[in-house]
Amino acid sequence: MPITYAEGDAVTLTALALDTTAAPPAVAVDSDAWRSLFNRAQFHRLNRRPGQQIVGIEVRDDDGRLLGGLAGMRTGDELVSGFSAPFGGLDLVDTHATAETVQAVVDGSVRELESAGVRRITVKLPPASSSANEGLLQFFLLNAGFRVVRTELNQAIRVERWRSVGDYVDELRPVTRKALRRLAAEDLWLREATDVEGVRRGYDLLAANRAAKGRRLALSQDYVVSAWRALAPAVRMFELCHGHIPVAAALVYRVAAGRDLVVAWGDGPHDLPRSPMVTLAHDLVERAVQEGVALLDLAISNEPDEDEDGRLRPNVGLTRFKRSVLATVEPRFTVVREMS
Repeated sequence: MPITYAEGDAVTLTALALDTTAAPPAVAVDSDAWRSLFNRAQFHRLNRRPGQQIVGIEVRDDDGRLLGGLAGMRTGDELVSGFSAPFGGLDLVDTHATAETVQAVVDGSVRELESAGVRRITVKLPPASSSANEGLLQFFLLNAGFRVVRTELNQAIRVERWRSVGDYVDELRPVTRKALRRLAAEDLWLREATDVEGVRRGYDLLAANRAAKGRRLALSQDYVVSAWRALAPAVRMFELCHGHIPVAAALVYRVAAGRDLVVAWGDGPHDLPRSPMVTLAHDLVERAVQEGVALLDLAISNEPDEDEDGRLRPNVGLTRFKRSVLATVEPRFTVVREMS
């Protein structure tokens, strides 16, 4: 049977062992710390609605060694991995798992969900650059009967390429380096929120940024504060300040070891001669280098809704800006399998 997370702090786990039906004893909530952030019970509890069930699968080898698994939110006979999140996906304990291990985790997870009565599995996959395992996971999912139902345009900066932020700057195009150099003359500095007041202040700036463009943040302020309280230090709010006044902000999630996701960022009202976003990108890369982060995911750069032809369109300006700060482009897939 799949893992079922109870309403309270206790968790009952029934793991899938490839050679036995025996279930291990109940363990504590933090037993799923090997999972990426959006697959953890602690994250799912922030988003669960009445009648929904947090479910997880653990796949083990013949010796009982944990290989990985799938997690998500079950509503009726459907399970969504990446529920109320940018993505979910399958997690592997080994960061460079073998093809045999990846196939075992995919097939074992699907088999367990099917036996539990799940008739539809939706998996919002992270971009392939997220880990060394993602390409294999995509291969085995598609060959296990999953089909792509949504393709988004994702952009990420491969920070692991540089030993220092100076190396990063050296690779920027001359026009971007020039903008960064001019902004360096301003009194700009990055700080991290250390209390609720700072989180709310950063949120207000991001909300003002979206409102100026006729949009709104997908996340409420109360939700962001709750996430920060429950998940910090995996959830962080940064402010770029001009003197003592915040002029830009970034909400950043540590989704896994060495992987950061910029959930939202933007600049607010300011009297600077140009946008400070290049400096914000530079400072986030600098912090990532210092903290040993391999990938700084800048999230999707497509419009959120389909057009009249049923297609997603890129946000051209956003795509161009992220490219200017050395973010590479790649697709991000949502896949679905209907059980027969």
